[in-house]
Amino acid sequence: MRNISKIKSINLTGCKSLEQLHCRNNQLTYLDLTSCPALWMIGIGDNQLQLSNLLAIERKYPNTIWKGLGTQNLPARIVRIGETLFSDQNLFYDIYTKYIVIKNNVLAPTSDYTISNGKIRFNNLGTYTIIMTNDAIRSAPDAQARVVVEIKVII
Repeated sequence: MRNISKIKSINLTGCKSLEQLHCRNNQLTYLDLTSCPALWMIGIGDNQLQLSNLLAIERKYPNTIWKGLGTQNLPARIVRIGETLFSDQNLFYDIYTKYIVIKNNVLAPTSDYTISNGKIRFNNLGTYTIIMTNDAIRSAPDAQARVVVEIKVII
Protein backbone atom coordinates (compact mmCIF):
# COMPACT_ATOMS: atom_id res chain seq x y z
CA MET A 1 0.00 0.00 0.00
CA ARG A 2 1.31 3.42 -0.97
CA ASN A 3 1.65 6.14 1.65
CA ILE A 4 -0.23 9.21 0.44
CA SER A 5 0.43 11.53 3.37
CA LYS A 6 1.96 14.88 2.52
CA ILE A 7 4.57 16.75 4.57
CA LYS A 8 3.26 20.18 5.56
CA SER A 9 6.27 21.35 7.55
CA ILE A 10 9.82 20.25 8.13
CA ASN A 11 12.33 21.49 10.69
CA LEU A 12 15.91 21.33 9.45
CA THR A 13 17.47 23.20 12.36
CA GLY A 14 20.87 21.77 13.18
CA CYS A 15 21.16 19.73 9.95
CA LYS A 16 24.64 21.08 9.23
CA SER A 17 25.76 17.92 7.42
CA LEU A 18 22.69 17.58 5.18
CA GLU A 19 23.97 17.40 1.60
CA GLN A 20 20.84 16.51 -0.36
CA LEU A 21 17.23 17.46 0.16
CA HIS A 22 14.51 15.78 -1.87
CA CYS A 23 11.04 16.68 -0.67
CA ARG A 24 9.01 16.92 -3.86
CA ASN A 25 5.29 16.36 -4.05
CA ASN A 26 4.32 17.55 -0.58
CA GLN A 27 2.45 20.52 0.88
CA LEU A 28 5.29 22.65 2.20
CA THR A 29 4.30 26.32 2.38
CA TYR A 30 7.63 27.52 3.78
CA LEU A 31 11.11 26.08 3.79
CA ASP A 32 14.07 27.47 5.78
CA LEU A 33 17.41 26.02 4.75
CA THR A 34 19.67 28.50 6.59
CA SER A 35 20.91 25.74 8.95
CA CYS A 36 22.09 23.52 6.08
CA PRO A 37 25.42 24.88 4.79
CA ALA A 38 26.52 21.58 3.18
CA LEU A 39 23.58 21.29 0.73
CA TRP A 40 24.66 20.66 -2.83
CA MET A 41 21.47 19.12 -4.25
CA ILE A 42 17.95 20.49 -3.71
CA GLY A 43 14.74 19.08 -5.20
CA ILE A 44 11.60 20.80 -3.88
CA GLY A 45 9.12 20.91 -6.77
CA ASP A 46 5.41 20.19 -6.36
CA ASN A 47 4.94 21.90 -3.03
CA GLN A 48 3.15 25.16 -2.13
CA LEU A 49 6.05 27.61 -1.83
CA GLN A 50 5.76 31.27 -2.86
CA LEU A 51 8.20 32.90 -5.29
CA SER A 52 9.73 34.85 -2.38
CA ASN A 53 10.61 31.61 -0.57
CA LEU A 54 12.11 30.14 -3.76
CA LEU A 55 14.20 33.29 -4.17
CA ALA A 56 15.48 33.05 -0.57
CA ILE A 57 16.54 29.45 -1.18
CA GLU A 58 18.14 30.28 -4.52
CA ARG A 59 20.08 33.23 -3.00
CA LYS A 60 21.28 31.12 -0.07
CA TYR A 61 22.62 28.43 -2.43
CA PRO A 62 23.70 30.18 -5.67
CA ASN A 63 26.38 27.59 -6.47
CA THR A 64 24.44 24.44 -5.64
CA ILE A 65 25.32 21.73 -8.16
CA TRP A 66 21.66 20.89 -8.80
CA LYS A 67 18.84 23.09 -7.59
CA GLY A 68 15.42 21.95 -8.75
CA LEU A 69 12.92 24.47 -7.40
CA GLY A 70 10.23 23.27 -9.80
CA THR A 71 6.54 24.01 -9.98
CA GLN A 72 4.78 25.10 -6.81
CA ASN A 73 1.00 24.68 -6.74
CA LEU A 74 -0.69 27.12 -4.40
CA PRO A 75 -4.19 26.45 -3.04
CA ALA A 76 -7.00 27.97 -5.12
CA ARG A 77 -8.16 31.45 -4.15
CA ILE A 78 -11.33 33.47 -4.51
CA VAL A 79 -10.85 37.20 -5.15
CA ARG A 80 -13.00 40.16 -6.05
CA ILE A 81 -12.86 42.11 -9.31
CA GLY A 82 -10.26 44.85 -8.98
CA GLU A 83 -8.38 43.27 -6.07
CA THR A 84 -4.60 43.47 -6.49
CA LEU A 85 -2.89 40.09 -6.16
CA PHE A 86 0.62 39.03 -5.22
CA SER A 87 1.85 42.52 -4.20
CA ASP A 88 4.47 40.84 -2.02
CA GLN A 89 5.64 38.63 -4.92
CA ASN A 90 5.89 41.26 -7.66
CA LEU A 91 9.50 42.51 -7.59
CA PHE A 92 12.80 40.82 -6.72
CA TYR A 93 16.13 42.57 -7.28
CA ASP A 94 14.53 45.03 -9.73
CA ILE A 95 13.02 42.18 -11.78
CA TYR A 96 9.24 42.06 -12.10
CA THR A 97 7.28 38.85 -11.85
CA LYS A 98 5.91 37.57 -15.16
CA TYR A 99 2.40 36.15 -15.43
CA ILE A 100 0.78 33.77 -17.86
CA VAL A 101 -2.98 33.95 -17.44
CA ILE A 102 -5.13 31.08 -18.70
CA LYS A 103 -8.92 30.90 -18.90
CA ASN A 104 -10.79 27.93 -20.40
CA ASN A 105 -7.49 26.21 -21.28
CA VAL A 106 -6.27 29.08 -23.52
CA LEU A 107 -4.51 32.37 -22.88
CA ALA A 108 -7.00 34.74 -21.27
CA PRO A 109 -7.86 37.90 -23.19
CA THR A 110 -5.78 40.81 -21.92
CA SER A 111 -9.02 42.74 -21.33
CA ASP A 112 -9.75 40.30 -18.46
CA TYR A 113 -6.79 41.47 -16.36
CA THR A 114 -4.28 44.25 -15.83
CA ILE A 115 -0.61 43.84 -14.97
CA SER A 116 1.19 46.88 -13.63
CA ASN A 117 4.59 46.90 -11.92
CA GLY A 118 4.48 43.14 -11.47
CA LYS A 119 1.07 43.15 -9.78
CA ILE A 120 -2.01 41.60 -11.33
CA ARG A 121 -5.65 42.59 -11.02
CA PHE A 122 -8.70 41.06 -12.70
CA ASN A 123 -11.36 43.07 -14.53
CA ASN A 124 -13.80 40.25 -15.38
CA LEU A 125 -15.45 37.32 -13.65
CA GLY A 126 -14.23 33.80 -14.25
CA THR A 127 -11.83 31.10 -13.19
CA TYR A 128 -8.22 31.63 -14.18
CA THR A 129 -4.97 29.72 -13.85
CA ILE A 130 -1.98 31.97 -13.22
CA ILE A 131 1.58 30.85 -13.82
CA MET A 132 4.15 33.13 -12.17
CA THR A 133 7.88 33.23 -12.83
CA ASN A 134 10.62 35.69 -12.00
CA ASP A 135 14.00 35.73 -13.74
CA ALA A 136 15.72 36.64 -10.45
CA ILE A 137 15.11 33.03 -9.38
CA ARG A 138 17.48 30.58 -11.05
CA SER A 139 16.83 26.87 -11.04
CA ALA A 140 17.86 23.77 -12.98
CA PRO A 141 16.65 23.90 -16.61
CA ASP A 142 14.59 20.73 -16.15
CA ALA A 143 12.99 22.03 -12.92
CA GLN A 144 12.36 25.74 -13.54
CA ALA A 145 10.93 27.75 -10.66
CA ARG A 146 7.31 28.67 -11.20
CA VAL A 147 4.23 29.14 -9.06
CA VAL A 148 0.78 28.10 -10.27
CA VAL A 149 -2.52 29.10 -8.68
CA GLU A 150 -6.16 28.93 -9.67
CA ILE A 151 -8.07 32.15 -9.09
CA LYS A 152 -11.85 32.45 -9.09
CA VAL A 153 -12.87 36.06 -9.62
CA ILE A 154 -16.23 37.14 -8.18
CA ILE A 155 -18.09 40.45 -7.81
